[in-house]
Amino acid sequence: MSLGGSSSTTQQLDPALRDLYLKNYQSAENVASNLGPRQFAGFTPDQYEYFEQTRQFADPNSRQMQQVGTAANIAERAGTYLPERVRAGSLLNQDVGAYMSPYTQNVTEQGLRDINRSRLLEQQRTSAGATAAKAFGGSRQGVAEAETNRAYDENALRYVGEQNARAFQAAQAGAEADLRRQQEARLANQGAGLQANQQRITASGQLANIGAQGQQMGFAGANQLAQQGLLQQGFTQTQIDALRNLPLEQQQIINQALGINVAGGSGMQSRSSSNQGILGIFA
Repeated sequence: MSLGGSSSTTQQLDPALRDLYLKNYQSAENVASNLGPRQFAGFTPDQYEYFEQTRQFADPNSRQMQQVGTAANIAERAGTYLPERVRAGSLLNQDVGAYMSPYTQNVTEQGLRDINRSRLLEQQRTSAGATAAKAFGGSRQGVAEAETNRAYDENALRYVGEQNARAFQAAQAGAEADLRRQQEARLANQGAGLQANQQRITASGQLANIGAQGQQMGFAGANQLAQQGLLQQGFTQTQIDALRNLPLEQQQIINQALGINVAGGSGMQSRSSSNQGILGIFA
């Protein structure tokens, strides 16, 4: 009769694999202790150029920003521009006498002399007629001479008035012509000022657009450099990471190899043992 018994199975590491595990552990420990800090790729020349160009085009003192500032100043001056006020001239403010012909008085005096000559000739005819009629010095002669003098006075006054009227009309026409020319000149200056101001407004807009476009083009070119620099930096980072990770990858290969048993097992050896009861020994 047996009081009972038990058996157990233990697993023991293959000595050859154990040595490999130990060697692998030492290798992993060496890799871990010698693994340096992670490194990062520095900025590339294109990226530094991108930084510099961005700084230049963003600088308020850059040429493009100065163009925008100049355009703003021009537009501000154009906005406050006041055209010349043109007022119609008046003859009341003109010295019409300055337009009187200097020959008017000579012409008038010559005309008066001609009229007076006619008066003298008429008086001579009257005297000759009175002498022939033996009435020289009589009342009839006096009446005739008085009528001649009256006609002379009327003709002289009429002639002087007509001459003065024509001279004044000519002077007035000259003054009015000057007023028209002055008015036309002022209007022309006003129009030229308005046109020039409009041109300044147009030019300020164009200058501002040129500055803004130049800045945008500069930023676009800088961004292209930035993209190119990122590609270069990324490639360099990949190289740095590859060099740093090479020992880790090698260790991983070893680890994977140690996890595979060519014989199909796990590298562990099994050993069975049994315990028999005391009564069983004597059975």
